[in-house]
Amino acid sequence: MEALPDGLDERSFEECLKYWAIKTNQTHRAINMLLAIMRKKVSSVSLPRSAKSLLKTSRKATSKIVEIGETKYWYNGIKNSLLHVLRSRPSLYLVKLNINIDGMKVFNASTINFWSVLINIHGHPAINPMPVAIFSAEKKPACLITFLTPLVEELKDLITNGLLTNEHIVDVSVRAFICDSPARAFIKGVMNFNAKHGCLKCEAEGFFEANTTVFPTVEGVRRTDAKFRQGEYIDHCKFATPLLEIPNFDIVEDVIVADRLHLIDLGIMKRLLSGWKDGTLGFNAKLTAQQVNEVSEKLKQIILPSEIHRKQRSLLSLAYWKGSELSSFLHYSSLVSLEEHVSKDVFQHFLLLFCSVTLFSSEYYKKYWSTAKSMLEEFVRQYEHVYGRRYITSNVHNLLHVSHEVDRFGPLSSLTAYPFENQLGNLKRLIRHGYNILEQAVNRLSEIEEAGYEHKLHQHYPMMKMCANRKQLFIDDNFILDCTRKDSFFLTKSNQIVKICDIKQIQGSHFEIFGNEYVSKSNRFTQPIVSSVINIYVVEKNSLSNVTSQFNIEAIKCKLAALDYKNASYVMIPIIHTLRE
Repeated sequence: MEALPDGLDERSFEECLKYWAIKTNQTHRAINMLLAIMRKKVSSVSLPRSAKSLLKTSRKATSKIVEIGETKYWYNGIKNSLLHVLRSRPSLYLVKLNINIDGMKVFNASTINFWSVLINIHGHPAINPMPVAIFSAEKKPACLITFLTPLVEELKDLITNGLLTNEHIVDVSVRAFICDSPARAFIKGVMNFNAKHGCLKCEAEGFFEANTTVFPTVEGVRRTDAKFRQGEYIDHCKFATPLLEIPNFDIVEDVIVADRLHLIDLGIMKRLLSGWKDGTLGFNAKLTAQQVNEVSEKLKQIILPSEIHRKQRSLLSLAYWKGSELSSFLHYSSLVSLEEHVSKDVFQHFLLLFCSVTLFSSEYYKKYWSTAKSMLEEFVRQYEHVYGRRYITSNVHNLLHVSHEVDRFGPLSSLTAYPFENQLGNLKRLIRHGYNILEQAVNRLSEIEEAGYEHKLHQHYPMMKMCANRKQLFIDDNFILDCTRKDSFFLTKSNQIVKICDIKQIQGSHFEIFGNEYVSKSNRFTQPIVSSVINIYVVEKNSLSNVTSQFNIEAIKCKLAALDYKNASYVMIPIIHTLRE
C-alpha cells in the first residue's frame, strides 16, 4: 500500500485530492470528471472547477521552451531544481552533483525523442533525480554547443559562487557524468565506443575482426585531462566540447565508464546470458534447448526477498529482461541455476565476475577491493580463452577500468544510472498524446513541483508495520524483515544464520527479534575466493535448531536471500545493500 504523507489527516479535502491526482498520474480529463461528480454529489465540499485550478498548473512553465529550427529545447536550470529541494534541507551545505544525459523514444510508433539532462545529489537517495533540460526532436541534438552551453554556463556560476539558500551559501560541485556509451562519446566529442580509438580511459587501440572492434585484454596508457585539453589525442577526439569549461572538472576521470546498469547488467551480464542461450559467444558455451528450458524453469521457481521487486523470468524472455532482472541473476539466481548446465571452465570464469562485482558493490567489502581488481582483470584475460578473441568488445575492455573508478568514487551502487532510468520512465508516463509532447511534459513537471510530492517521504526507522495481518520490521526503507519464507533470514555479526519466528516492539523504536539458528553451514565455493568471505553459505534445511534465541537490530550484519539448492539445502546470499558494520 502506498504510504501517505505525514499530517494528511490535517490537510483539506482538496489537498488530499491533489495528492491522489499527482501520485497516481491522473489525466486532466479524469480529474475534471471526478470534480464535476463531486461538486454535484458532495455539496458540503468546495472544490475547483478544473484540473488546472486544482493542480495549479503554471501558465509560465512552457515559456522557457525555445524553438531551434524543427526542434524544441526546455532549460529549467540547476539552480531552480536545487532551490526547490534545499529549502526543506537547511543543514545541507555541500552538494555533489551526478549528471545524466540520455535519449529516449517517447512513443514506439513515433520518431520523436527526448534528450534529457537530469541531476541528482550524491549521498541523498531520498531526493529523486531532477530534470534540468529536455531537448525534443527526431534525432539527437545536432549542435553539442547549443545543447550543453546553458548547462555549462550555469555550472560555472554555481561552482564559482555557490548557491544562496536558507541564509547560507551551499557549495556545488560536479561529482560525475553517468551516461551510457553513445551519450558519453557524444558529450565529450570523441570517437564512438566501438571505434579503434574509442576507449575513454586509456590509449589501448582496438582492431577489426569479423565485423567487430576487438579490444586488448590489458589496460593501455591512461589518458589524462591535461593531454585531452592540449589536443594530444588526435585519433580519439573529434571536436571540442563545452564540458572543458566546467571548473574543477576532469574530462577523463569524471565521465565514468563503470556505470552499474549499462556496463555490468545490460552490458556484460546480458551478453553472457545471450551467448549461452543463442550460441553467440561460440558453440562451445551454448546451452542446448533442453538446458535452456531447465534453467528457465529453475529461474521461475526462485523466491527472492521483497527488496527485489521483479521476479526472475524465463530465458526465452531474455530480450525483454530489465537491468534489475539481470542484476538479480548475477547476484543471486546464478548460484543455483547455472553450474549444472555450463562447463566447469565457463562457470569458474563466471565466478570471477560474480565475486569481483559483489566485492565492488558495497563499501562493506572495501578491504577486498584490491582482490576484486585482480579477479576482474583475470576475468578479462581469460575471456579470449573461454569464448574467443573476437568477443572482447569495448564493454569487456572497460571492466579493466572499474577498479580505478570505484577507488575514486566509491562502490558500484553509487555509480549507476538506475535512478535516472527510473526517472526517465516517470517522465515518459507524463505524456498523454502525440501533440505538443514537450509542453505536456513541462506542464506535468510544474504541477509535481508545485505540489512538492516528487521526493520520498521522510520516515523514522526502524519501524513496525502491519501487512496482511503480519508484522513487518522496516530497518530502513529498503530493508524488511518478517516471518514469511522470503523475508525471514538474516546473518548476525557473529556469522549466525537465523530464521525469524517472531518480532516484538519493546518500547518506541526498540525491537527484539526471535529466531532459530542453522547449526550447520558450509561454503558454496572455494575458488576464486572462499564464499564465506562474501558471506555466502550453504545450509541444510533440517539443521535448524529447536532453540529460539533473541536478537536486537544492532546484531544484524545483513539480510539473506535463501534459495533452494540441491540435497534439501539453501544457498544463503546477502542482500548487498543491507550489509552493515
